[in-house]
Amino acid sequence: MKIKKISIAIVMFIIITATFVYVYNRIPHHYTDAETLIELNPEFADIPIESCDFYQRNDVIFLGGVLEFYSYGKINVSEEYYEKLLETYSFSERSGILDYQAMNSKKLSGEFEDVITNQTYLISEEFQSEFYSFVCLSAKENAIYFYFYTY
Repeated sequence: MKIKKISIAIVMFIIITATFVYVYNRIPHHYTDAETLIELNPEFADIPIESCDFYQRNDVIFLGGVLEFYSYGKINVSEEYYEKLLETYSFSERSGILDYQAMNSKKLSGEFEDVITNQTYLISEEFQSEFYSFVCLSAKENAIYFYFYTY
């Protein structure tokens, strides 16, 4: 009888823990430190980041592990670096969301969503080709907006 109660308690503990991990992994996580940005998106390691504000959300979870996630947000850079980008690459103005299937299917929020859907931003095919993720420059400030999805 004791073994049956212990077995039921262990199974309940595993179910509750797995549920907590699943729910925790599904909520969007908000970050403002460059170290976490580079850890999650190593392609930004060479960018001189002054500050950042981004969200990361897990998309595919299996046995408590994250297989796929997406992150999006803003990277603030110095005026010198921003000007260097404008001189190095050919940018054109755009407004409205681009036809990226993954981006359209995810729930975006905050400043990134506002910029990418309602404001004018700068985009360059050359600059974009250096990144795995979608990147664009703000037309109003020294900032890079990005959307990264692991496929």
